[in-house]
Amino acid sequence: MEAYLVQREALSEGELVEVSYRDLQRDPMGTLGTIFDRIKIDGYDAAAPIFRSYIDGQRDYRKNTLSLSAEERWQVGHCWGGVFDRLGYSV
Repeated sequence: MEAYLVQREALSEGELVEVSYRDLQRDPMGTLGTIFDRIKIDGYDAAAPIFRSYIDGQRDYRKNTLSLSAEERWQVGHCWGGVFDRLGYSV
């Protein structure tokens, strides 16, 4: 992960688009449109009905839930806290 964080700094605008899972979950079509716009890919209008069909087919999907003990939460924060901070997430 550290190598990715370093390497992404060398990329220019339009070579990488990062989106949060939260944004993708909240507004999948808008997020996909943003990705197409930022990296200047043509064809969003043609692909949109396919995206919409897939998204509609996922309506009953339920995310898995995960319970972490206090010790496990501490371990995640200790090992990954710096990465979370750099990516703008809380532990």
